[in-house]
Amino acid sequence: MTNIETKPKVLIVDDTPQNLLLLVRYMASLPVEVIQASSGQEALDLIKEHDFFVAVLDVQMPEMDGYELAEHLRQNPATVTLPIIFVSAVYSSEYHHRKGYESGAVDFLAKPLIKEIFLSKIKVFLALYKQRVELQQANDILLKRALQLKTVSQVGHQVTSVLDPEELLAVVVNQIKDNFGYYHAHIYLLNQEDKDLVMAEGTGEVGVALKERAHHIPLDADVSLVARAARSGEVVWIDNVRQSADWMPNDLLPDTYAEMAIPVIFKGDVLGVLDVQENKIAAFDEGDASLMGSLANHVAVALTNARLFEEVSRPKGV
Repeated sequence: MTNIETKPKVLIVDDTPQNLLLLVRYMASLPVEVIQASSGQEALDLIKEHDFFVAVLDVQMPEMDGYELAEHLRQNPATVTLPIIFVSAVYSSEYHHRKGYESGAVDFLAKPLIKEIFLSKIKVFLALYKQRVELQQANDILLKRALQLKTVSQVGHQVTSVLDPEELLAVVVNQIKDNFGYYHAHIYLLNQEDKDLVMAEGTGEVGVALKERAHHIPLDADVSLVARAARSGEVVWIDNVRQSADWMPNDLLPDTYAEMAIPVIFKGDVLGVLDVQENKIAAFDEGDASLMGSLANHVAVALTNARLFEEVSRPKGV
C-alpha cells in the first residue's frame, strides 16, 4: 500500500455549463481538484462523497438557489464551516450581498468575474486549508506519540513479571502489533555459537510459519536489515524496501514497504533484534526509532532476567 496524495477539492455549482467550464479554466493552474455540480441537489449529493475546502455557488439557479443550498450546507455538521463564495450576474446589489453573508457566505463576487480577483480568493482558502491540515497532522502525531509512550511503559512493566523467555517474547511482539498497529512484528535471538539470528517469535500466522521453518539469518548476511542492526548495534530502517538493494524479502510478508530493525542489547552484548514492518512507504522516523529503542531496552533486561531465572531454576546436573 503506497501513499497517494489527493489534491484539495473545490466544489463549483452553476446550472449553466459555460459558467462551470469558465471556472474550471480559471483554476487550471492551481494544485486543486475541481468538482462540478449543475444543481443544488447534485451539490448536496457530492458533499456526501467528498471533502471540499471551498464551495463556489451561483446564486440564481432553478429549484434550489444558492441561498437555499448554503442554508443546507450550514445545517450539515460536515460542512458547517465550509467557506462559501457566491457569484451572481443579477443579484449584485447591497441587499443580496447582505443576504449572501447572512446565508453563511464568506464572499460575494459579481459576474463577469475578474480572473485574478477570483483566483486570489481561492488561493487564500487553499492556504488556510493547508495550514489546518498541517495542524491536524501535527496533533495526530502528538497523540500517536503519547499513546506509543504509554504502550512502551506498559509493555516494559508487563515483561518484567514474565520469567519464561518464550512467553516473554510472545507478549512483546503481540503487544507491539496490537498497540502500534504495525503490519508485522517479530524478534530474533542471536546464537553466538553459530553466529546466527534465529526467529524466536512473531505475530499471527506468519510468525507461526516462520518458527516452523526455523527461519534464521546469518549474522554476516550482506542483504539483511536484521543482520545489519545486530552487527552495528544501531537502529536501522528502510523507507521503501522495494527500492533498496540490501533488503531481504520474505514471501510470507508480501505487503511490506517499510521495515525497522532494533537491536536488543544488554550491557553492550547484542541478544537479538526486534523487527517491525509496515505496509506503507516511509512509515518510520526518528521518533519511532527512539520509542522502539526504549522498548528494546526493556526487553533486553527482562530477557536477561528470565534467562537467569531459568538457569537457577534448572535442576543441578541437567
